[in-house]
Amino acid sequence: MRIKSGSTRFVLLAGNSAIKIARVRPLRFLARALIMCFSKMRRHHFFEKYGATFFKAMRNDIFAGITANRNEYSYYIESSDSRVMPVIRQFLCCCVIVQVRGTDISFSELENETPLNEKFVAGDELYEVWEPNQFCRHPRGQLVLVDYGRAETISLLRKSNT
Repeated sequence: MRIKSGSTRFVLLAGNSAIKIARVRPLRFLARALIMCFSKMRRHHFFEKYGATFFKAMRNDIFAGITANRNEYSYYIESSDSRVMPVIRQFLCCCVIVQVRGTDISFSELENETPLNEKFVAGDELYEVWEPNQFCRHPRGQLVLVDYGRAETISLLRKSNT
């Protein structure tokens, strides 16, 4: 078993499954709130990214992992998109989701076999979608996107699927 840690979730790699557990980040929010008291630019960026009102932004920041899990679960259930790793189960209102486990890939594999077509144009905010650690090889052989929990990523997946 391996454990990976991201900014919004922990991932347990066990057997044929990848179990994504949402992180709840109240201390991170408190640190950001302190910094925002002194930086107008950070405050503007925070509200732009997480929500227009203080309470909406606070909720979206603290529970970003749950939101990412819900987004991945909902998107896969409604679309069955073959470009993304399937979500096979969810528990505790998407605090935990289970995906099929794939194998790591290299940058050259991503360049040669990207599952995202030319309609999938990533802006500055989605730079990580083009990194190999966001993809893996499905047990059936094709390259798939593993981390697609951000609303912007799902929006681009929907637009580029036509």
